[in-house]
Amino acid sequence: MIVAASVVYGVVFALTDADKAFVADISFATIVLAARTRWDLRNHDWFWILIGVFALGHIVAVVLIGWHLHVHPASLLTPFAVADFALMLGLLCGAESVANRLQ
Repeated sequence: MIVAASVVYGVVFALTDADKAFVADISFATIVLAARTRWDLRNHDWFWILIGVFALGHIVAVVLIGWHLHVHPASLLTPFAVADFALMLGLLCGAESVANRLQ
């Protein structure tokens, strides 16, 4: 995951700036972590649809929001990443619950 995150950072940095690259990197890491946490759901189509929606939402946020991070150390942004991860995990668990009720 570290190599993939580095690639995301490098590509976004080359196209935009370091602030957006940092946000994109953290977004990528939280999406991958949420997907890996509920990897047992990978055989369901709705799982991949949700992961795609998460990715699209993060891409839109990175592109449209003017990220000017003046937070030092950057670890002060950790609570936002944890909240993002928790939200995605909650949505995955909620979708699983709905899918189980519909079966």
